Amino acid sequence: MIWASGHDILPTMVYVTADHGGWLAKQTLVKFLRGRGLPVTDLGPSKRLHNDDYPPLAARLGRVVRKTPGSFGIGICRSGVGMAMVANKIPGIRASQALTVSLARRARREENINVLSLAADLQTLAEMKKIVMAWLQTSYRPIDRHRRRLHQVDRLDYGR
Repeated sequence: MIWASGHDILPTMVYVTADHGGWLAKQTLVKFLRGRGLPVTDLGPSKRLHNDDYPPLAARLGRVVRKTPGSFGIGICRSGVGMAMVANKIPGIRASQALTVSLARRARREENINVLSLAADLQTLAEMKKIVMAWLQTSYRPIDRHRRRLHQVDRLDYGR
């Protein structure tokens, strides 16, 4: 496995989806992640559909991640905004768009995001690969203020 030297936290599964705007990037990222020895499930679509919409794809991604302990999700659309917006509607999902390695690390370390959203129109494949690997290799740091804030977010998920 070519995961990361000294890194012992392997996700149970990395789920990946994309709409037509991110489909080509998805194909490349799935192959890249599998080549790194990561467990990956391509949620589709299996072919590029020019008239598909991101909401059902992102909702499915969020539901699958929520039901699979220790898993992560990656959604790719043109801006990255739509995938994150919809995934965040699923209780228990903490999704964020990340345009940089620094933001991906911080979102994982501080907000414990479990779904990463990428922007096919704004990021190169090389940037996406670096961002995804940085995110997957970063651990959540459960210091008091982060836990307190995430507890407040979780309460909103369930209307409390």
